Amino acid sequence: MPLRVLRGIPVPWRVRDDSSLQGVLDLEVREDDIFVISYPKSGTVWLQKIVSCILGCGEDQTNVNLGLELSLGSGGSEEEIRAAPPVYKVVETWTSPRVMITHLLPRLLPAQLLAKKAKMLYIARNPKDVVVSYSHFTSAVKAPEPFPQWEEFVPAFLEGNMPYGSWFTHVKQYWEMRHHENFLFLKYEDLKKDEHAVIHQVGRYLGQNLDAQKIKEISDHCSIDSMRKKFSEKKQAITMFMDETKSPFVRKGKVGDWRERLTTAQSQQFDQLYEEHLGGSGLTFDY
Repeated sequence: MPLRVLRGIPVPWRVRDDSSLQGVLDLEVREDDIFVISYPKSGTVWLQKIVSCILGCGEDQTNVNLGLELSLGSGGSEEEIRAAPPVYKVVETWTSPRVMITHLLPRLLPAQLLAKKAKMLYIARNPKDVVVSYSHFTSAVKAPEPFPQWEEFVPAFLEGNMPYGSWFTHVKQYWEMRHHENFLFLKYEDLKKDEHAVIHQVGRYLGQNLDAQKIKEISDHCSIDSMRKKFSEKKQAITMFMDETKSPFVRKGKVGDWRERLTTAQSQQFDQLYEEHLGGSGLTFDY
């Protein structure tokens, strides 16, 4: 599996080296910065698009839908990854407000983030659906060595042997931040169930009083079908290193898709780990 272990966590091989993590930590944060954070395949880009629409960010920013820690290299070789700029450098040129993505754990976020009172939005998704989406995604990623196939992918996911480590650890650490005044915790399932309500909630968090017409416009512009169409018509940063003939980046966006892939025994393994890590935390997922 194409991973690096840096500062005690597995990260994608597109994190060039430790200097990339240090670059994120040292990022000069602005007061009006927005950080969209998640474990991979949890609705990150969907939420980024919604936030960008609410704030009126330009296409030049929203097309860069990669984590701050990643290289913009589009190929599958180490040389290309090292030759391309990291995203944390690219965002220095962006006009405010900036909407940035990362999958890093809290201890690796920019050191200035809390002091500058920039806003954070975290989106979490049922881990059973995450593992299905993640498996499809990695099957299309260009890399020097392949990711595991489905039979080995599920055990690796449960063990946390994935880019960004354990889903359970990731979500738990961010769930524990939910009461911070500049932090909003969202669930993918809620966005699917009532997108208009979540857009309204996000707008209020960002200081925007959106009327019903504006919410509908944002919803239409950022729907799964609309994103699928835009991603097919115009290359985004994240699709530059994918072979979308194997699996498109914007796939089903479905809730409960895990029921078609996971066995009863596998589902029970997820439930057991969830209880061990998040039982009694108050965080639950439908489906």
